[in-house]
Amino acid sequence: MADRDAKRKRPITCLETGVTFESAYRAAKELGFADSRNIFRSIQRGTCTQGLHFYYADAPKPSPGFFLPPNRPPRPVVCLDTGETFESAFQAGRAFGIAAGAVRASASTGVERNGLHFYYGDEPKPGPEFFRERHSKTRPIVCLETGETFDGNPAAARPLHVSPAAISQAVRYGTPVAGLHFYHGDEPKPAPEFFKPIKPERGKSPMQMAAAARAAAGNPGRPDGGQRPRRAV
Repeated sequence: MADRDAKRKRPITCLETGVTFESAYRAAKELGFADSRNIFRSIQRGTCTQGLHFYYADAPKPSPGFFLPPNRPPRPVVCLDTGETFESAFQAGRAFGIAAGAVRASASTGVERNGLHFYYGDEPKPGPEFFRERHSKTRPIVCLETGETFDGNPAAARPLHVSPAAISQAVRYGTPVAGLHFYHGDEPKPAPEFFKPIKPERGKSPMQMAAAARAAAGNPGRPDGGQRPRRAV
């Protein structure tokens, strides 16, 4: 245990930048790494992590042949909003305080991260339609059968006594949940073939299941899809 603690507190140096840190933990924190384990692997094996190599500052510097090149060369990343070009997603993330994985995801999908958009500099600049804003955490959910709109998955799941994850899966794959189908209200309504057919339960037809689900959701209707006739007062 004492040897492990001493190892963790040893100063380390970054080969590429020449900066020395008091420990691998401190290096990981200042460089924005998730943890220091990859830094220890880099020191032991000569591999790189996020495009950087490390070695112990209190030991002789390893020969150049010890340090292995990355499996994949880093790809240049361009920030659409500032026009800056970075050597890698890691460098871009470090400049803006964003995780490198989030920068790569933005460059691949066009979805903004922390209000910024990125794309790979070794490819033609995408068109304006490629860059998108992130959806808010709460998205409107519409029930196909009843037309009712809910404020997020939990609100849609509550009257049916199912989990929000079940609604999320229904929206993503078009599968029915409790005899009903759902889709995101902030996107165009999917084509009819997107929605999977309802599998009937024993002794119940799909139409009966849908009617029961509507009743459970507080929107009852006749099994044939029509509205229940009102009584004359």
